Amino acid sequence: MSKLKFTPGPWHVEEFKYPSDSGYFYILAGEQVIGDGVLMHMGHKHNSADASLIAAAPELYTILETIVISGKLPLDLYANAKKVLQKARGEQ
Repeated sequence: MSKLKFTPGPWHVEEFKYPSDSGYFYILAGEQVIGDGVLMHMGHKHNSADASLIAAAPELYTILETIVISGKLPLDLYANAKKVLQKARGEQ
């Protein structure tokens, strides 16, 4: 597998509330901000869920990579899983 180019996990979500209570979300790796509310559109009803999905990305990547390496996938799923891992690594 290729060397990872993204910030290692675990990542977590913190909500930052402006005085107007707009509810921006930050994605952090430890104390380092790696994504911020700019990614989340104000007023979008899925902000929190989207931020949580983004924060789970390193763990999801690791699990998928482990499954692919194990070779215990049907051929069609194996090909799709490899494509997703390549996309996550910026190879597509």
